[in-house]
Amino acid sequence: MREETGRNRVDLDEQASLEDMRAMLRDPSREEFVMRENVGREGAEAVERLARSLGLHFKPYGRGTNTVLVVSKVPLPDYRADLDTRRNATRDLEMSDDARRAVAAALERVETHRPAATKHLRFGEEETADGLRDGEIEFRPDASVDASEAARERARRDSPGALASARARARLPAAARRDAFLAAVAADQVTVVSGETGCGKTTQCPQFVLERALAEGRASATHVVCTQPRRISAVSVAARVAHERGETVGETVGYRIRLEARVSRERTRLEFCTTGVLLRRLATNPTLRGVSHVFVDEIHERGMHEDFLLIVLKDLLPKRPDLRVVLMSATMDAGVFADYFGVPPGRAFHIPGFTHPVREAFLEDLLAGAGEVFGGASATSSPPVAIRDRTRLRTPGGGPGGFRGRGRGRGRAFRRRSGAPPEETVSETALRETIASDFPERSAYAPDVVANLRRWTANCAAEDALDVELVRDALRRVVALADETERREKAEATDAEANAPFVAGAVLVFLTGWDDIVKVRDLCASDDVLGDASQFLILPLHGQMPSAHQREIFDRPRRAGVRKVILATNIAETSITIDDVVYVVDCGKSKEKSYDALNDMACLLPAWISKASARQRRGRAGRVRPGVCVRLYTRAVHSRMADHAVPEMLRTPLEELVLALKSLSPNTKAATFTARAIQPPERRAVTNAIDLLVAIGALRRRDETLTALGAHLVSLPVAPRVGKMLVIAAALGQLEPALTVAAATATRDFFVLPVDAKHVADASRRAFAGDSASDHVAAARAFEEWRSAKRGPGGTNAARTFCRERFLSHDALERVAEMREQLRSLLETAGFARRAELPASRASRALDVQVFRAVTCAGLFPRIASVSRRGRRVELSTHEDGRVEFHPGSVNARFGAAFPFPWVCYGDKVKTGAVYLRDSTCVPACAVLLLGGELEAVPRETEPFKKSSAAATDDDASLDRVGVLNGAYVFLAPRATLDAIKRLRGALDATLREKAENPERDVAARGAALVGAVRALMADEARTEEACVAESSARVPRGDWPCPRGCGVVFASKKRCFRCGAAKPQEAQAEERDGG
Repeated sequence: MREETGRNRVDLDEQASLEDMRAMLRDPSREEFVMRENVGREGAEAVERLARSLGLHFKPYGRGTNTVLVVSKVPLPDYRADLDTRRNATRDLEMSDDARRAVAAALERVETHRPAATKHLRFGEEETADGLRDGEIEFRPDASVDASEAARERARRDSPGALASARARARLPAAARRDAFLAAVAADQVTVVSGETGCGKTTQCPQFVLERALAEGRASATHVVCTQPRRISAVSVAARVAHERGETVGETVGYRIRLEARVSRERTRLEFCTTGVLLRRLATNPTLRGVSHVFVDEIHERGMHEDFLLIVLKDLLPKRPDLRVVLMSATMDAGVFADYFGVPPGRAFHIPGFTHPVREAFLEDLLAGAGEVFGGASATSSPPVAIRDRTRLRTPGGGPGGFRGRGRGRGRAFRRRSGAPPEETVSETALRETIASDFPERSAYAPDVVANLRRWTANCAAEDALDVELVRDALRRVVALADETERREKAEATDAEANAPFVAGAVLVFLTGWDDIVKVRDLCASDDVLGDASQFLILPLHGQMPSAHQREIFDRPRRAGVRKVILATNIAETSITIDDVVYVVDCGKSKEKSYDALNDMACLLPAWISKASARQRRGRAGRVRPGVCVRLYTRAVHSRMADHAVPEMLRTPLEELVLALKSLSPNTKAATFTARAIQPPERRAVTNAIDLLVAIGALRRRDETLTALGAHLVSLPVAPRVGKMLVIAAALGQLEPALTVAAATATRDFFVLPVDAKHVADASRRAFAGDSASDHVAAARAFEEWRSAKRGPGGTNAARTFCRERFLSHDALERVAEMREQLRSLLETAGFARRAELPASRASRALDVQVFRAVTCAGLFPRIASVSRRGRRVELSTHEDGRVEFHPGSVNARFGAAFPFPWVCYGDKVKTGAVYLRDSTCVPACAVLLLGGELEAVPRETEPFKKSSAAATDDDASLDRVGVLNGAYVFLAPRATLDAIKRLRGALDATLREKAENPERDVAARGAALVGAVRALMADEARTEEACVAESSARVPRGDWPCPRGCGVVFASKKRCFRCGAAKPQEAQAEERDGG
């Protein structure tokens, strides 16, 4: 290369670069080729061209003259800290003499006595009088039991109710194949059953096995477990099977879901449960002692738990030759499961489906009033459907940014820049190309129809969010069609049919998530037609709703002639049958997890469903009588949908799977286990999961075994980091706010962000946060104020009024309250919380913002970011992503906001043009050092990043260094300061370890002393940061004014806020005139 004059610009020697790349390819020890010279834009483009020609990966890092070019054999992440020449990883740590004395005093007060250990169980386990843990049912051959159950079965079978049920069951396609199915199960350890919608496989096949065992006198040796992917499926199928048998749930047929069970230890022989429940049973009963048959239903959905269970069952079968496994799929593509278990091709078992005729309409038919559904007079008499231009309504950075907040507009950018699985990327790309060209010629449709389709195309290309107004309009058309159809059927009915009770056909609407359910429900409530409560009953259906509310969808409306409208997610696709559903409205999308292992970035986004899912949704309309399915997308989009969904194991973080594995098989390496999956995940995804579990203290690096903390986190139904936060909160007296944060994280955001009042809603949220600079504090305070309003004299009405005034979702808060009690119950079972605790004693451990910062940091670590001030601006950076931003919905997203500490921890991050941090809390450096990951010694000569200004000018031998996150961040401080930090860290670790090993142990006295020391360090650090902020503020130009709506600081020259448009306050204008 020849160096030019000016800014070290050099010419690229393409031939030499090409030879270097070829040499790298020949050398197995080299993985990448790094070019630090400034070759300019043309040179970078030439390097990229050469790399692509050799099949190599290329990525530039940095900007301008600091750009570094990397050519690699493997995919490259979006950011590399080791190539960021501007990054300063070293932070100075200061401690006053007063703080050092407070730490020393606290260490002296820490009690050293160790109470006798008490017995404790893992989360979710209960022990019974016979010594068996909850979930274990021990069956031993017993002739008397067999005889009595056989007699009961004969009596039941001859009862009038059973005879009537048998006649109805005989009409199902599964009945014709009963004997062949039972013969197949008896002959082989694994039976693969494929059955289309309506064949009866879910309710009949397990029942066949039960009935044969009871009739032949094998009741005592039979226990059938049938897994379902969702709680509502397990409950509803158990109820249906029990009804068909003429008994109540909990006799021979029962169910078991998280924190709820209806089973009899003496009589239940057929148990429906979620897959997670069976996995937890395997943790304490690894050979499934007492289980004779395992049915895995809806295996085609390829959920992570289901794929995990298949690996476990494949390993278990050689140890249990008497165990029978039945895999049931709702699609014909069952060959992949048969191949996995070595079932010969000819032995797969198929049951033909049965549905009544279903008429189908796509979006173009709906808009044009054409086709077999909307081509009649009823379509023209109903209100027209029009597509609105929504491309101008997008919010940069997505939705409100709260717990599980919406993410409008971030999906495509995420997939475009990430290393998503190839199958998903190709599918999404093909669909985008289809959408871009999918509108008919003017000669085929009227101009207004073409214009509507063009707007729909533009909306789909602009964002992933669902058009809820289109759903509302389509629902009105479907209702008008239903009314017309049913009037015609009544007119043509015979006398006997006319005298039968009339049941209006229910409408099942498939939406993407709870947010869309709420929006459509609100639109319906305000609609002239759909809002008539005497005509319509609007019911939501979501997986996180209480079970009692979920069951309401199966009940017929009490008032005759009322039409039921069910707003559901994909939870209603499989396993459940709602008898009166005749009409289906399919939006064509569902919320789908996606995971970029290369950049360790996960997202939950609306995505197009597969053809298999579309077929399942259509089948809901024809279960009981002829129906109609209206698809809110075009035929061309449907033709390009993937045949099947991408397995969840390939598109989600794996830390929960690794934890579950370690509870089942502690000595099995995670990479070895996952490699045995039907479709193994990326090796990098497994490595990321192990790294996270090691960082939070749930796993030991040396042998991948669970720590005491990890053993408790296995069964807690929240993310491992949130589970750790609960354990530490219990030890440090902050369990109440931590329960709220954990429940909000596991459910959905309860902060509402209306488009027409966004700034007012943002201000309300910031008012909850106060000066805490914490989204988590805002959530905890909002929940407590809502609960206080509900417990007050006004009750629920007062709580709803409070929600309307403060922009909160009452329904979401109700779900958070229920989830809190579930989590509390688990913690009480394990001993982390006291049973039957009075509300007054709970209030005594209410939110303490400073201590809660430390608890939040401990739980969310290693998701931390450093905060630095640059004039008016605050810069955020993480060691994985470099520069990042607060999510627009965060209370910390204000321009010019003051932060009490130089660090933030965060719950999640999403990527559009930039990386945005959601659910953040400002935390001090002492919390990172005391409750973060392992502290690492960092010799000065091996420090990987440039020194801070203080370290560069001070070579005092008394200075020492300590690092976290494998040296990603290095803290420089006097040796005495770091010694005090390490001693306090050791005491905290010992206390928390004792609490994890024995949750019943009382560590309150030691915890209080340690919390006092943490408080002193926080106060000391806050004073230091205040001085830095004051010094920085002194350099800010005079006259800058705060936005009255809370957006942040506005430049003095601006007359209006450049974010919300609010006018400059009169006092600020007066100051400006006086200054002039």
